[in-house]
Amino acid sequence: MAKIIGQSTALQIMSGIYKSGRLHHAYLFSGIDGIGKYESALNYAKVILCEKNNGTYCDECYHCVSIDSYKHPDVIIAGTDKRFVNAELYYSQFLKTKAEHLFKEFYLASRSILYKLESGLFPSYDNYPSGEPSEYMIGAKKDSSRDALIEPYYLAVNKTLSEINSSNADSLEDIFKLKSKEVLEYIKKRGSKKRVSIEGDFFTSLRKLYYNIVHTVIPLDTVRKIIEITYRKPSKGSRRIVIIEGLDLMDYKSPNIFLRTLEEPADGNIFILLTSNKKNLIKPLLSRVMDISFMPLSDKTLNSILTRRFRMSEDTAVLGVGHAGGSVSGAVNFLLDKKGNLGYSLDDILVGFIKAMKTNDASKIATIMTSICEGNYDALYVLRTLSTIFSEYMRAKYLDETRHSQYDVIPNSIDDAAIVWFLDELDNNIKLVLSTNTQQKLILRRFVTDTYVFFNKYFNRSYR
Repeated sequence: MAKIIGQSTALQIMSGIYKSGRLHHAYLFSGIDGIGKYESALNYAKVILCEKNNGTYCDECYHCVSIDSYKHPDVIIAGTDKRFVNAELYYSQFLKTKAEHLFKEFYLASRSILYKLESGLFPSYDNYPSGEPSEYMIGAKKDSSRDALIEPYYLAVNKTLSEINSSNADSLEDIFKLKSKEVLEYIKKRGSKKRVSIEGDFFTSLRKLYYNIVHTVIPLDTVRKIIEITYRKPSKGSRRIVIIEGLDLMDYKSPNIFLRTLEEPADGNIFILLTSNKKNLIKPLLSRVMDISFMPLSDKTLNSILTRRFRMSEDTAVLGVGHAGGSVSGAVNFLLDKKGNLGYSLDDILVGFIKAMKTNDASKIATIMTSICEGNYDALYVLRTLSTIFSEYMRAKYLDETRHSQYDVIPNSIDDAAIVWFLDELDNNIKLVLSTNTQQKLILRRFVTDTYVFFNKYFNRSYR
């Protein structure tokens, strides 16, 4: 269970329960999104089913490998996740770093979307819902049956994943195009009456699959299918693990129906239920589960995950942590929404530096200072960007224009004379850098330190 970072208390509880030999029939993993609940559920399923049977998992036996690849017949997963986002991120980071674990993460995140089709738990929409992005709609909005239109995308993505590996990952799109042609030829020879096509690249196709099959709520029919499955005997062992992600997103009729299953569970079934909003669950259901709380992640843990697992740069990680709210998905979603390619402008980083000083966050301050001073940033570029931030602040202030929100972090308590002095110091350092070809990093390091001292003086006066 040690592979989940930042949740030692929850993992110790789970490990203790297993070692006691008294497994509960239903667990509730509660906590905000993006803190390791889902991964912990998968890992716990491996612990329970692993051939080692010693409270750990090997990641090598049939059960572990099948669970990881979403192919275990006795591990049923239902959820409303958006793991295709992580798939694209893992892939792009793998191409940059060639770290093997990133390719594996890309593959598994992609497989998690295909599993939803294979499991049959989430039927495709009869009519594409208006709330989903229209650019990912397969076919026309009111097509009576979308299954035939979705099938080519599923087959093309699945065949691509069957052939792709870390050695030929650079050729992902070429392989996808080839497999797409093979799929369309196969469907044509099969004599399908419906005209089908595959439009877009691999990741566009993955998104199309997601938006056409994964509902924003867990439908009543899905819950009924899960209940029906639990009446059957496990096919590969003595237990079946049912993981339901987004328990609070069940159709309004579902909780009461599901409650009966929890009250009188069939032998051999273990439920692991995940929720980010425990307050929305009915009390009788809460009384039937063992609640294990997962805590928001610390900034230090988040920074470690972003830099080590996702292989982001330190400055990018710091920006993500600042907008994470204790959640990995919060950090990742911010980074992707902001730039798409994880390439952040320097002014974002410098504003993040000011925000860190405002909140007196010593860890972030140290990380950003190290990133700026020891990284690959050009000293002249850093100084000129700082000058732009302060000049824009003063211009907006006195021309009565709408101030750009990113500059609101500059405190009003800093008087104009102090800001003018600071801009003069910036100008002097810019001239110093231009006049010498040596010791530019030393000049930059000294000025960044002076900037910290300058701001700390005013923040300490205003915010303490």
